[in-house]
Amino acid sequence: MDSTKTEAITKGSNPLSIPALNPPGPSRQAAFYQLLIAARKQWLIDALRDALKSLDQVVVKREITKYVPEDVQQLLASAGLRDEFVFPVPSVLEAKPSLIGYYRMLLGAPQKSFYKGATGMGLFKSMEEFGTFNKKQKAGLSAFCEAMSGVLAGLVREIGDITDRDVHDLPLLTL
Repeated sequence: MDSTKTEAITKGSNPLSIPALNPPGPSRQAAFYQLLIAARKQWLIDALRDALKSLDQVVVKREITKYVPEDVQQLLASAGLRDEFVFPVPSVLEAKPSLIGYYRMLLGAPQKSFYKGATGMGLFKSMEEFGTFNKKQKAGLSAFCEAMSGVLAGLVREIGDITDRDVHDLPLLTL
């Protein structure tokens, strides 16, 4: 290397005309992180685990057998996954109504298309947003779970070898 190039490099100039490198700061990602922490408590699997702690597991299992097809229960069992991590049941949604959002995101459906008039799901939007439910929503939970069971069973069958990581990551793609 000739002395002119060495001198230019040591003085900080750029003989190859590479522009100054100024990556963006971390503020935007830090803000997203704060949103992620909040989402974990309201709509993601952490919120689901928290709700499951307070529930009678006999009731949950009885509801699972009602809503989840047996072949899909076997697929989830062979993967070591709890059925409730993929399928909503009334007792879970009564314990934490905002988890409607978890199952929506697991399905990969944006709010706008999920809650539009043609789907009939608009009735449940406030459960996701506010974490509360009314009498009409409570009366519709069984129908909601049944409807979601069909499409989520299809998702599990299409994925085939579903893993714990899949169940954790799929809602994040929609979030």
